[in-house]
Amino acid sequence: MICLIGAATVAAAQDQPAPENPEPVETAPADETEERRADDASLTEDPEEQRRAIEEQRAADSMLAPEDEREFDFEWYGSARVHGINTFKLDSGDRTLEVSDGNSRIGFRGDWRFLPKWELFGRAEFGIDLVERFTTRGDLQGDGGLTDRLLFAGLDSDNLSVIFGKNWSAYYRVAGTTDRFAIFGGSASGTYNAGTSGQATGTGRADDVLQARVYIDNRKWLGIFKPFNLNLQYQLAQPIPQVQNEKYTDSFGTSAWLEMQSELGIGIGYNRARIRDPERPEIRAAGIDGDAEALAISTRAFGDRWYVSLLYSVLKNMEITDQGRYYNARGFELYAQWEFRDNWWLIGGTNILEPDSDDPDVGQFRTRYHVIGGRYTFDSFYRMLYFEYRIDDSRFFDGTPGKDELTIGVRWDFGND
Repeated sequence: MICLIGAATVAAAQDQPAPENPEPVETAPADETEERRADDASLTEDPEEQRRAIEEQRAADSMLAPEDEREFDFEWYGSARVHGINTFKLDSGDRTLEVSDGNSRIGFRGDWRFLPKWELFGRAEFGIDLVERFTTRGDLQGDGGLTDRLLFAGLDSDNLSVIFGKNWSAYYRVAGTTDRFAIFGGSASGTYNAGTSGQATGTGRADDVLQARVYIDNRKWLGIFKPFNLNLQYQLAQPIPQVQNEKYTDSFGTSAWLEMQSELGIGIGYNRARIRDPERPEIRAAGIDGDAEALAISTRAFGDRWYVSLLYSVLKNMEITDQGRYYNARGFELYAQWEFRDNWWLIGGTNILEPDSDDPDVGQFRTRYHVIGGRYTFDSFYRMLYFEYRIDDSRFFDGTPGKDELTIGVRWDFGND
């Protein structure tokens, strides 16, 4: 997908009158913040957001011009992610140690520019297990092996992209700003809801969705802002997670993102999966009392060597307890990173999801944990060593506390140069 922001930047530059006798000049590299922006995008799960950030960097570097673009491009890529996990309780001394796969993947992407401002593009991405055990931020139904992560095709122009298939959701454009940890995170936004990857409700890697991504260049009127991003999504009927023989009628989602030239951004996302008859016995037995709804507001800011993002969410009939009962909740996520020395990073954050106090079905259940860790990057976040320590203050329905976890792992990507 061509980066629409970068295309708008090039177009604006072409509107300026050229001097009568231009002097040859050397192309100045993009500032360090733009390079860091493209690097940081590798931490988000959405590969199209990564690609847009990379193209924006190239545009700022004066490397991207319409006449230089290839008419057809096809590439493969992969990501090997393996880590060791030490799970333990400090009070009892109970502990386990295992080596797991951390969502390794392989994929193919291609695009064809058949007209100067029109492009067809697509992507197929599959999860692979490099070791027998695997770790995932959802999908309790997964059992390892080769799994489909993404499979979509789309049409792109200067200000509009239309996509159909299995893709990261419109909601994730906002919810993904705090989803930057290697293993943990994303527990309070509703992205990976009800033990899934968000495929059925449309909040995560959504199945069978039709999406539109619109970019509105408002810099002529508001020069301090980057192009405004609006995302729309419609999803066909999908099974209700953990409820047998029941489906949502359909779902829709939307998100909006506004970012300043100073790299401060704010966004809002909403997703709703509709239920035709919430009074059906199977649905009521699961604790569902209406449509599945998720609302998220997030903000982020970053500079040459730091990044911080906050998210607040309101979830209805989205998440389940360890007893399999749906509940309503409010969530908070924080993610921050700081490069205190070249290639050395400190990271930290919090995930809190508190059920509504008037829900009798949740017992003492809650999700609450804090993460501290570090990274060493070889040339970017695409290739790094990391460790993350989760301090778990969660509770199961009966009050049983969660377990702390220490992970040490490696991520090594291919085809992202």
